[in-house]
Amino acid sequence: MRALRLEAPGQARIVEQALPADTAEEVVLHVLAAAICRTDARMWQSGHRDLVLPRVLGHELCVRGEDGRRYAVWPGASCGRCQACRSGAENLCRAVAVLGFHRDGGIAQRVRVPRSSLVPVPGEVPDAVVCLAEPLGCGVNALNQAGVEAGERVLIHGGGPVGLLLALAARARGAQPLVVEVDAEKAALSSRFQSLSGVVVTREEPGYGWDVAINATSSSHALCAGLQRLRSGGRYVVFSGLRQEAGRNDLSRLNEVHYRQLHLVGAFGCTHASVTEAVDLLAGYRKAAGALIEAVISLEESPDALRRVGQGGVLRFVVRPEGAGYQA
Repeated sequence: MRALRLEAPGQARIVEQALPADTAEEVVLHVLAAAICRTDARMWQSGHRDLVLPRVLGHELCVRGEDGRRYAVWPGASCGRCQACRSGAENLCRAVAVLGFHRDGGIAQRVRVPRSSLVPVPGEVPDAVVCLAEPLGCGVNALNQAGVEAGERVLIHGGGPVGLLLALAARARGAQPLVVEVDAEKAALSSRFQSLSGVVVTREEPGYGWDVAINATSSSHALCAGLQRLRSGGRYVVFSGLRQEAGRNDLSRLNEVHYRQLHLVGAFGCTHASVTEAVDLLAGYRKAAGALIEAVISLEESPDALRRVGQGGVLRFVVRPEGAGYQA
C-alpha cells in the first residue's frame, strides 16, 4: 500500500509498504479521507515529544470497514485497565499509543486501528468533514474540563481550525463564544465559516468578565491575556501547549490565579466519548465545518501540503488516498 511516511524532520515522502494485518483486537480499514493538521506539520518541521520515527502520519480520519460502514476514529489505543481508562479518561492512559505518533497513522490507503476506537458516522456527513471529528472532539474535551454550560461567555484565543471548532462546540451547547485572532489574514480565512456557523471572530482584545478562557494558540501572550480577562472565580483551560518565546518568561501573570481565585485546568487530546459527541455535532453543522477544509487532495500532494500548513495561511487539507470515486 502507499502511505505518507515521515523519515526524519523535514523528510516526508510517499512510500510503498506492507499492508498491515488484522489482529484479535484490531482491524485493517480502507482510509477514505485523512486531514493534515498543524501538529502533523510541526512534526515534519521539528519533531514532537511523542513522535517515534519513522512514522506514517495522520490521526484525523474517515475510514470504511469491510461491512461498508464509515467510521470516525478515536486515534488512541489504551490499556483499558488503569484508573484513567476506567474513569473514561483514556487519553491520559500512560500506555496510550496514538495513531501518527507512536504507531502508523492514516495518511495511507489502509490503517490498522482497535475495533473499540471506531465511531459510526451518519451518511449525510461527507468523508472530508468526518475527519474533523478528532479536532472537534478535542474541543469538546476542553469544554468538558471547564464544565462550560449554556449562557456562559467563553473567550478563545486563536482563530485556526481548532479554535473555530472549539467555538462551534461551545455555541452548540448554548454558550456565547468569542474568538480572538490578531492576524488579519488568518481571521479573514474563516469568513465563510463565520457566516455559516454564527461564530464571531475579532482582532481586538475584549473587556473583562469572561466565565471561561481557552488558548487555542501556542502563544504565551494568549495565556496572559485570557487570565486578565476572566471574571473573579473564572476558569482557564490550557488547551494548546505553549512554545518558548524570547522575552516572555514572566510568570507574574499567574498571580491572577492567586488573587482572583481563578481555576486553572488542562485539556489534552480527546476521548472516545468526546469524538462520539463531535460526530453528532458534525451531523448538525456539516456545512459550517466543511468551510474549514482548504482542499481535498491526492496522496501525492500531501508532502507539499505539510509544507504549506507549516507556513500558515491555510485551513485543513484533506487527503483522499484512494483517489477519485470517494465522497468528499
